[in-house]
Amino acid sequence: MAGWAPTFAVSHQAWSSVRAVLFSDRVAVRRLQGCAVESWWIELGVGAGLANRGVPAECTVTVLEGRLSCHVFGNEVELPTGHVALLPPNLSFTIRVAGRSPATCLVSCNARLGDTLPFEPA
Repeated sequence: MAGWAPTFAVSHQAWSSVRAVLFSDRVAVRRLQGCAVESWWIELGVGAGLANRGVPAECTVTVLEGRLSCHVFGNEVELPTGHVALLPPNLSFTIRVAGRSPATCLVSCNARLGDTLPFEPA
């Protein structure tokens, strides 16, 4: 999408230098590691989405900006700004921007997962 660029910004200066993994010109994922929690700051352009093959830990998807569509168990759930989806371990899910504006979300898992990013373009 022309003109779209990741807008990552947090108050902690150390995180401002976290590099993005670009899955496409509309998807940027930043891995935030610390303690026993692993999190990904995900920025999605209009129409973009990511799939998760399932991880061996409980995950939350928190919508920070925009609207997401979360596809899980054959159902599609709309998640507007401020909503959180709690997903059990080993559950595959897909998130996609719902609407005409980009979206930002934070996906957190209650375990360290190693070096592999558990996402792929959807």
